[in-house]
Amino acid sequence: MTFRHRKGIKKEEINEALKKVDPELGQTLFVPNSSIIPDGGIIEVKDDNDNWRVILVSEAKHQGKDIENIKQGKLVGKNNNQDLMAAGNAIERSHKNISEIANFMLSESHCPYVLFLEGSNFLTETISIKRPDGRIVKLEYNSGMLNRLDRLTSANYGMPINTNLCK
Repeated sequence: MTFRHRKGIKKEEINEALKKVDPELGQTLFVPNSSIIPDGGIIEVKDDNDNWRVILVSEAKHQGKDIENIKQGKLVGKNNNQDLMAAGNAIERSHKNISEIANFMLSESHCPYVLFLEGSNFLTETISIKRPDGRIVKLEYNSGMLNRLDRLTSANYGMPINTNLCK
C-alpha cells in the first residue's frame, strides 16, 4: 500500500468532495487559498482505484496552565490575585477542523479524527492542587469557568470522550 502525509487540505478540495455528495453543497468559498491545517497533519492511503483516502487526522492541544501555576505559587488574572484563569477559546480551531474533515469525508462511513487534549481546561474529574504556601486549591471539572470539553463534544454529537468509537 502507498501512504502519504499532508499538512492540510484546501477548502476547495473540501467543497469538491461535498459537491460529489450533492451538487448544491460546497458552493461558497470566499478565500481561494483557504485551508485547514491540523497539528498532526493528515495521513492517507491510496486505494485499489488509485484514489487517496484519509485514514487519520490528528491534533494535540494544550490549554489551561492552572495546575502548573498553582504548584509554582503563581497568581493569575487581571490583578494577579486569582488562583484560576478563566478558560480561553483557543480550542475552537479544533472544532472547525473537525467539522471540515467531516465535510470532506461526508461520503465515507468513518471520520478518523484523533484529538489529544492536555491542560486544566480539559479536566474529566475534580482534582486538588497544593500551593507552595500549603493551601489546597480545588479544580472542579464541571466548572464552566474552567472546562472547555463541551465545546468539543458538540463536534462529536455528544458521544463519549476518551473512548474508541470505531466498530
